Amino acid sequence: MTPKQILAIFGNENNPYYLTQMLKPFFITLLLLSGFIGYSQCPNKDFFANGLKKLEASNDSKANLFAVRNLHQQWMKCGYPKDSIYIQIIIQLGIINSNNNNLPEAFQFIKEAISIEKKKKQAILYYWLGNFSRKNNDYNSTIKAFKDGIEICKIKPTSNDDDAFAAYFYSNIAHIYYETGDYQQCLNYSSLGVDLAQKIKDDANLTNNLYEQGLGFQKLDKLDFAKKALLEAVSTAKKIKYDQLLAQSYQALFLTEKDLKNYSKCLDYAQLAYEIYIKKNNLSTAASMDIYIGSIYQDNLKNYPKALFYFQNALKLYPNERDKTMAYDYMGALYQKKGDFQTALQYYQKAMATLPINFKYTNVEENPSRSGIQSLASKRNFLTIIQDKADTWLDYYKATKRTSHLYNALKCYQLADQVVDYMRWEHTEKTSKLYWREQTHPLYENAIQTCQLLNDGENAFHFFEKSRAILLNDNLNELGANALLSAQDLKKEQTFQEKINGLQKQLMEYPDTAKKFIELKTEFLKIQEDKMAFVKTLEQKYPNYYRYKYDNSTPSIRDFRAKILKQNQTFVSYFVGKNVLYTLLITPTKTQVLQLPFSNYVQEIQDFVRLCANKELLNKNFGQYQLSAQQLYQRLIAPLSLPKGRVIVSSDGVFVPFESLCSTLPAASESPRYLVNDFAFSYTYSANFLMKQQNKSSFFQDTFWGMAPVNFNPKLQQNSLIGSNISLEKIGKQFYSKQIFLGKEATKNAFKQNASSYQIIQLFTHAEADSLDNEPKVYFADSTLRLSELESSKQFKTQLLVLSACKTAIGKQQIGEGIFSLSRGFASVGIPATLTTLWSVEDKATYELTELFYQFLGDGLPKDEALQQAKIAYLKTADRSQQLATLWAASILIGDTSPIEKQINWWFWGGFLLIAGLGSFLFFRRNKPLKIKLLDQ
Repeated sequence: MTPKQILAIFGNENNPYYLTQMLKPFFITLLLLSGFIGYSQCPNKDFFANGLKKLEASNDSKANLFAVRNLHQQWMKCGYPKDSIYIQIIIQLGIINSNNNNLPEAFQFIKEAISIEKKKKQAILYYWLGNFSRKNNDYNSTIKAFKDGIEICKIKPTSNDDDAFAAYFYSNIAHIYYETGDYQQCLNYSSLGVDLAQKIKDDANLTNNLYEQGLGFQKLDKLDFAKKALLEAVSTAKKIKYDQLLAQSYQALFLTEKDLKNYSKCLDYAQLAYEIYIKKNNLSTAASMDIYIGSIYQDNLKNYPKALFYFQNALKLYPNERDKTMAYDYMGALYQKKGDFQTALQYYQKAMATLPINFKYTNVEENPSRSGIQSLASKRNFLTIIQDKADTWLDYYKATKRTSHLYNALKCYQLADQVVDYMRWEHTEKTSKLYWREQTHPLYENAIQTCQLLNDGENAFHFFEKSRAILLNDNLNELGANALLSAQDLKKEQTFQEKINGLQKQLMEYPDTAKKFIELKTEFLKIQEDKMAFVKTLEQKYPNYYRYKYDNSTPSIRDFRAKILKQNQTFVSYFVGKNVLYTLLITPTKTQVLQLPFSNYVQEIQDFVRLCANKELLNKNFGQYQLSAQQLYQRLIAPLSLPKGRVIVSSDGVFVPFESLCSTLPAASESPRYLVNDFAFSYTYSANFLMKQQNKSSFFQDTFWGMAPVNFNPKLQQNSLIGSNISLEKIGKQFYSKQIFLGKEATKNAFKQNASSYQIIQLFTHAEADSLDNEPKVYFADSTLRLSELESSKQFKTQLLVLSACKTAIGKQQIGEGIFSLSRGFASVGIPATLTTLWSVEDKATYELTELFYQFLGDGLPKDEALQQAKIAYLKTADRSQQLATLWAASILIGDTSPIEKQINWWFWGGFLLIAGLGSFLFFRRNKPLKIKLLDQ
């Protein structure tokens, strides 16, 4: 019987001899092995090539895996060389294993193929490597694979196939950057893809790249460019009948026109996308378009009946229960806007009941359990629902003044905050985490408002802390944790997370009632339980690791006072809301949460800092400076009634040089009285950052490490810092144990190899940072050190870093996380305190202030008071033209304020004790009576 006859009889489900799914693998294998008839031992290579073709015609991944494994085993048994056919076999093994969610084996085979073909590189291998990495949620490896593929396409002889692969790689890299929030890179790579696809006249890849380019322009708020790219994508998609991307391009045009407030065009594009999705029977996406259309009528056109019509239509269209979640949520938001809060809350309950978390409570005061939420494959929808529910309770309170509604709001915000933590732990990519930090900023604003209305300082402190610098704290946790865990346990922990990430993605591909979903959900819960059990063992084996890595609690006010405010310091934290500024004040005896009206806070602060940073501008507009300095004092400081003394400031966003503010407007002939005369200000990324500081000097630690390149490699295009070497040597004289690098010795490598073990680091150099995407960097004699290089560096044992360079405390601002500056980069490698600068500083004033700072630091003063006294001393001796804030207010202290622990000069005292001991021994030896034992005794 021929293989064809076998399938004709057994492969037809209408035939009484129809094989069940269980037996399919056997017969597909039988089909392939039937080719062995006539061969005594090994078939020729045509057999394997034909077997591969037959595999392509089958959609049964399990059967195909069984069959291709037999091909592989037979090839190995026959001892054939690993040629192109063999490579096709192991590629198929990789693909089928990936389809069966066995990614470790998929990677093993594709990497074997790459290893065999290392001389004759093939772009298709990197296509599969990238796609396997993407399925594994490893975006870094995906991007690397696709970039390697591009380089291969460039070095090989030009062919349409290679160029087409490169255009594909460009669009996929762009898409990953878009998903992870790096929109500029999305635009960069999609633009390269557009150019290449146009050059080779590849309309499919051109459409993909134009679409990604449009998304990138849209997110960068270049809406006219976005519109142009998307309209071109529509044109090419129509030309090649690429319906899926045509619908997606219409959908993106809908969002672009929405941002442009062209609501009529916006709705037209939504309708066009909707019609294609319906035609393709993509009901879930069509229903989502109904949601989008309804949201325009609700939020922008205020046509609630029309909005409700589209939301209800979406409910009818969604093919499974879980998809209805967002429809219910939007309906809840609609009733919230109408002021019908009770109905809104009931819809939120319905929305949560559609999620696979076994939650069926109709009482609007009930919320799901945290364990149930943690089992959710995708927590994004739940976060939206619980946040909307919390906001509704808050609005309900404002309408009724019932305090119970505030407590219900607080419970919802606390649960939402926990969900944000779960999402943060699951996201491995920094850009993805930053995206969610920005998205959750409104959550923390309303949570803080709720606490302020309840006069609940403890919970307000928690939400203030959770609103900032969480990723920095994560970095510090990792530094402390990874040093404590064995390599084997670290690998096991990473494997658990990789499996969980993979299953989460797969769960989203099936409806809740599907058999495959139930199987995957069971596996997902089992792996989560296994991971939790493993984490519990870590708690027993490595209690310090567990505390670093998994204890995500914020400090209590009581603990914060005991550890940080024990020296009569005051802590002030600011949160910038939409139209208000929230301030949290903690002193050794009281806690207070204030709401300060300040709708244009960000602009006023930026204008003030810009004025301070420009000496010429400040000199010309000194009257305006004094007025601004006094107004900011009245808005930011005066309402707090701060006791004079030491103040720690936790800012939301840019650092404000509070010491340069003025409490009163002086007469024209008088110099202003700056706040530096009354307060020793220091700054921090968060209270948690201060609580996590562990750096303590050891008795035998080297004390001072200084570097002054003076002159720089011409290619760096930096001015010489004449006099910096003299200032550094003068400072170095205060320390017994020191190492100083001057001139050409002040290299990047010298810094990386030596500096981390010293108690104090002093850098006299140039630095560069701005508020755009340019990465902060510090200059050495030969080259530069970038912020990203610090993040992969070893942990520093340093207690204090003094960056006597320009703009080391500024950088790109990430909403909800802070300024990604050079000084923050050093903080992320464990340095607890940094003296840094907010703008470009003049050499002479910088040298003088730095020398004065070390003088007062050497007197045993805390770091903040040493800096305060240095600035006061400078202002007393400087003439009036040199008292401008530009010259002295740029330097601020970020982090730990405690005094530097003085090191004992162990070489001196060790030598002294050795000589003294030796002298004593010789003295007593010489004066000791001589006792001679006589022989006859």
